[in-house]
Amino acid sequence: MKTETIKLEFPIQLADRLLEEVTMRRPTMLDLRKHPVKGIGDITGEMKQMCALTGLRLEEMDMMDSADYARLQEVYLRFRTPADGRGDSISDLSADQADALEFYGNIVT
Repeated sequence: MKTETIKLEFPIQLADRLLEEVTMRRPTMLDLRKHPVKGIGDITGEMKQMCALTGLRLEEMDMMDSADYARLQEVYLRFRTPADGRGDSISDLSADQADALEFYGNIVT
């Protein structure tokens, strides 16, 4: 799947519309090079990368509820998981991916 649409639990009121869902595309290697994330605590770098993948501006992403952002992170990590049948749920994430989600306080069981 090249894209996935995430329905926001907490829609965002933008100047011109109510944003109720976000479509994210799979990252390419160019995306990873153009929008590097410097480490697990680089939330700004991560958000810039998410903006590139969703078409949102950083100011719009700043308005997103953290629970909805966690769902974007889950989709992103699923996109980055090899396509060999793994990655269909949180429990299928690698230890590093699960640690990244836990770091941001976004594990939902």
